[in-house]
Amino acid sequence: MTESRFSVIIFKKSADNRIQCFTDIGVKMKEKIEDRVALHEERYRALADQSVDSVWVLDAETLEFIYISPSTHEIRGYTREETVGKNAGDIIVPDSYQTTVEVLEQARQDYRKGVKKSYKFEVGLFHKDGSTVWVEVTAKFVEEKGEPLKIVGISKNITERKSIEKEREELVERLEEALADKVWLMEEIKMLESILPICSGCRRIRHDDDTWWPLEKYIEEHSESKFSYSICPDCSDIYYKDM
Repeated sequence: MTESRFSVIIFKKSADNRIQCFTDIGVKMKEKIEDRVALHEERYRALADQSVDSVWVLDAETLEFIYISPSTHEIRGYTREETVGKNAGDIIVPDSYQTTVEVLEQARQDYRKGVKKSYKFEVGLFHKDGSTVWVEVTAKFVEEKGEPLKIVGISKNITERKSIEKEREELVERLEEALADKVWLMEEIKMLESILPICSGCRRIRHDDDTWWPLEKYIEEHSESKFSYSICPDCSDIYYKDM
């Protein structure tokens, strides 16, 4: 037995007096699709609301927050009610804001060329207590039919990691300074070691064991130098003036 299917044709007059035709199947299908979309949006929003990271949506033109998840309170100390409607420049520290603008401008140009990808960068945010918190941002441009262009992103708190990195950099600087000091001290030690304790009378040199060595013997013992003997004119006049 063949199942019969019936559809009801609905005629509707539009605002400009044109007759539009719908079937009940089409109407029901449209309603079903809309219900599905609404369900998915509800699920995604529920996931965003439960996320530890901050999930947010910006108006691509004004850079104002359209949506932000409750976790922003854990990261910045501000509630989402205090954040929605704010401009990104109100919450990002100046140096980081310049970086953000540059990255988003590049992302916008790429999007217009058909390159649709996520961008990752780090920014500092103002905390309610006056401190700066650091987040790693992953963002991309999203455009829905009939809706203005948006920027959807996730911000992950990396303040602790940045603090460790800063401590590491400071430690490296201190080690470099210590190494420079060590080199300087070694040079000073070499200079001091090169100063020989010599008797002002007999001109002998004091050895490490406190014995006094003739100058020539000491130098020959501690270097590769050898001595050859002659007499200078002054000494010749003194010692051999009668010759």
